[in-house]
Amino acid sequence: MRNSTASQKKQSKGSSGNWHRADIVAALHKRGLTLASLSRSHGLAPRTLNNALDRHYPRAERIIAGALDTTPETLWPERYTLKTGPKSR
Repeated sequence: MRNSTASQKKQSKGSSGNWHRADIVAALHKRGLTLASLSRSHGLAPRTLNNALDRHYPRAERIIAGALDTTPETLWPERYTLKTGPKSR
């Protein structure tokens, strides 16, 4: 039996679908951030970034992903077909 590393766990989390909203919030909290504080620091209303947890919102997705040192495509792979743009509807 093989031990999995943190990077493998993170990779499998992203590859199995979108990160759960609680995982995103917890990851931000581990960095001493909240969605509200991150929103305000980018000149947005405190609840604005919450929208990205429920629906496609490219600007908010980039802000959240940047705070977690990752990409929106990693957090929400189901919203993207290619790393260059959103899934067409």
